[in-house]
Amino acid sequence: MIELGDPLPDLGVDVFDDTGSPSDGGAVSLTITRDGVTLASGGPGASGGTLLTITHPGTGLYSSAYTPLVTGQIVATWTVTGANAGVQTTVYTIEVPPVGIVGLDEVKRHLRIYRNDDDDTLTSLILEASDLCESPEGSGICWRRTVVTDEAHSATGGALYLSKFPVASLTSVNVSGVAQTVADFDVSPGGMMTTESGLFSSRSYDVKVSYVAGGGPVPAAIRGGMLEMVRYLYGTHRGGSNLPRQEEPDYNTVSGFLIPNRVKMAWRSHSSVGF
Repeated sequence: MIELGDPLPDLGVDVFDDTGSPSDGGAVSLTITRDGVTLASGGPGASGGTLLTITHPGTGLYSSAYTPLVTGQIVATWTVTGANAGVQTTVYTIEVPPVGIVGLDEVKRHLRIYRNDDDDTLTSLILEASDLCESPEGSGICWRRTVVTDEAHSATGGALYLSKFPVASLTSVNVSGVAQTVADFDVSPGGMMTTESGLFSSRSYDVKVSYVAGGGPVPAAIRGGMLEMVRYLYGTHRGGSNLPRQEEPDYNTVSGFLIPNRVKMAWRSHSSVGF
């Protein structure tokens, strides 16, 4: 996985002759595509997208540089024509870097941490706490903007329930391999998807749904609970001895649950399932 905004690593090709020795190609070109659309190209006959420069640092060695501006699967295809002809294809997966419900600077201010040596640990704990907040055991609500692709359901009856909500928009609906008209479906604030066509009512259907969830404003209680959840996780990670000395919050937990009472109380008013 490559984060959006990072260059494609090792974007190059090695060319060999029939004996396996490095040898130059007659002509070398590079095309980068996503879903069949050309994003960039370079070399003889380059056409479409950003113009790439292909360097030739040594015999049989060719390289280039490209930074994707979109997510998804990016396909880099090197084509050698003439001498030592051949094709080499590499697939890269581009994703948006994970983000937390609260930021690192906000957490460090809350914990009164002024050094930087634990930034990586705190960032990891923020992501863990964010996942807990959005889980059924937490608030059960998706606060971060999340793109869901081809979520699978077996629909029987008049409705199905999407796993993440609130849903900002439906992207696509596919029923038993057949693409549907998105406008024919409605989604409730709780993630219940229905259609007036009666499509789900007669028998079981295999349904794949793509949609965007979350992304709205985060209430103060959720943010406050997040900060305390990170404090708790950081304390268990460090054994508590290195935490700044402050008033001790109520960190008792119910047996079998990781989330402390103080955090559960902060999240309760915005929970979809209660505690």
